[in-house]
Amino acid sequence: MKKIGSYVLLGDIASGGMASVHLGRMSGAAGFTRTVAIKRLHPQYARDPEFVSMFLDEARLAARVRHPNVVPTLDVVAADGELFLVMEYVEGESLSRLLHRFAGKNERLPLPIVASVLAGTLHGLHAAHEAKGDYGESLDIVHRDVSPQNMMVGADGMVRVLDFGIAKAAGRFHTTREGTVKGKLPYMAPEHIRGQAVSRRTDIYAAGVVLWECLVGERLFHGDEAHILERVLLGTIPAPSSKIPGIPPALDTVVARATARAPSERYETAADMAQAIERAVRPALASEIAQWLDWVAGHSLKVRAARAAEQLQSDSDSDLKAPPVLSPLVDPVNESTTMLRTPTGWARFRGRSRLVPAAVLVALLGGGATVLAMRSAASPSASAPAPSSDDTSRVATLAPASAVAPPPASAAPEEPRPVASSKASPVASSPPVASARPTPSPTPNPKPRPQVKRVDCTIPFTVNAQGERTYRRECLGR
Repeated sequence: MKKIGSYVLLGDIASGGMASVHLGRMSGAAGFTRTVAIKRLHPQYARDPEFVSMFLDEARLAARVRHPNVVPTLDVVAADGELFLVMEYVEGESLSRLLHRFAGKNERLPLPIVASVLAGTLHGLHAAHEAKGDYGESLDIVHRDVSPQNMMVGADGMVRVLDFGIAKAAGRFHTTREGTVKGKLPYMAPEHIRGQAVSRRTDIYAAGVVLWECLVGERLFHGDEAHILERVLLGTIPAPSSKIPGIPPALDTVVARATARAPSERYETAADMAQAIERAVRPALASEIAQWLDWVAGHSLKVRAARAAEQLQSDSDSDLKAPPVLSPLVDPVNESTTMLRTPTGWARFRGRSRLVPAAVLVALLGGGATVLAMRSAASPSASAPAPSSDDTSRVATLAPASAVAPPPASAAPEEPRPVASSKASPVASSPPVASARPTPSPTPNPKPRPQVKRVDCTIPFTVNAQGERTYRRECLGR
């Protein structure tokens, strides 16, 4: 497991002469992750300055190709003296592996599958050939490595072309050093082998060779390099129907035109060749390709998917889990967040910041009142006589009329009677109510007269004719 920038390099899923392909995971902000495929160049290529420059330039060009039949190039990473090409991960099987499954079994790919695979590949190539730059200029992208190894049949039924950037950067028979050539000779056009200028018709030639091999079920050019070079430059290509009877003549025509030795005799564009194939044979639908792929390679795909899931889970388990970050006490939107410690841990209280001081104040007042009530209950009061009627002038109504029910209207007023209790109840817990009812004053609305005598506040209230409990002002401050 290797960390490269924002990617984690996991186990390899394929290997070739220039690079190996690994499963990878891309990590982003807020826990975002994405499964990717990372092509890792072999060290000898990554140490070549000329190759590195070409590779980076062509990878940038390949990233501009946007088409459903092209595997997107997401990123290029240079780290620790190595180069990595990050691509979208496609669950599927390469065309080369599918052809290998049928090799030697006297079986071939169904014609509708062949037509769909090749037509999809050509549509992807046409999108690359037509790619434009920022200012509308043609980028002149040529794949230069159209082969079954770079054609992926996805589990979703879509066909995708791989490796635009590496193909052109590697040159594929491009002379990077004097006397040194590299490339896949069986799929190279004559002008490419001779070192002449390549164009989109070079890719069309390679697609014609792949079409021939899919129809016949064997390699078109095989043997040592000398034999292959001779056949490509001087030999003739037999019609597929001469090998496999029953192939439509229209497909023979497509193969012959695509593999013509002179570039001018081939199809002008890859789209033209795709349309010719679609006219010759009805292409299979994506759903039909998906069902066929599951029948042919379903077990391999499940094993590979399980292995990929295991690697991703292993990487996920190895990640260090960051501790939770507590929110600030007050956030920018006038919100308050308070962490309160409870017997089982920490609990979060969240609300408007202006409400928190009020809640705290109510809690403090409630706590203080409780303490006072407990203290009052602990110290009983001394016995006291009944209040006089003169004390009703110093009142502040604190209790509702329902506290003591008034007498019926027809009842005559009673004389004041002293309280027979020897002790008064505490103030905070249901104070005793005097049973005496004061005699109404002869004059309406008498004005209160100031009291000069000392008031006994043992019982700090009285009850008037209406049954209202009133407290003496002189006793409130004690």
